[in-house]
Amino acid sequence: VAVDKTALTDAITAANTNKSTAVVSVDGTDVEPGNDWVTTEVMTAYTDAIAAAQTIADKADATQTEVDDAVTALGTATTTFNDAKKDGIQSPLES
Repeated sequence: VAVDKTALTDAITAANTNKSTAVVSVDGTDVEPGNDWVTTEVMTAYTDAIAAAQTIADKADATQTEVDDAVTALGTATTTFNDAKKDGIQSPLES
């Protein structure tokens, strides 16, 4: 039985693109309004989730269940990442 990894590879591509939509900041005061930021912990967790999904995508003998579980896990990680995004609050005087 062929394992279909299309959904997983698409999710990884989308996650890598999404990851670049936010920068890392401690409190957002160094991020201009209109730009999203997350904490280091959030970015690290998302990066790790993407890497875990990539491991399954690269696994030659991955089962469809492993692939489906990886898609679900990455989807959850993406939701968590998106929910953690905050708008920058840098003062115009600090730019």
